[in-house]
Amino acid sequence: MSVAVISENFAGMRAQAEGLLHRLGVEPDFHTILLKGMWRHLPTRFCPDPLKAAAPIQLAPDTQWLLSIGGAAAR
Repeated sequence: MSVAVISENFAGMRAQAEGLLHRLGVEPDFHTILLKGMWRHLPTRFCPDPLKAAAPIQLAPDTQWLLSIGGAAAR
């Protein structure tokens, strides 16, 4: 089974996802959210439309599940 993990590049978030998926017997395929243009130099909270500012993510064709991880700012 292929699981794509989409998150910011924070070690704690990656470690939690990796631990959960390894416990389930699945190898994670990590994808980091990257902002493009001038927005990559500013905190995300200042971006008026973060989905338009995010660089595209290419998933493997055999991806069956998607796991998205967010921190406290995602609430």
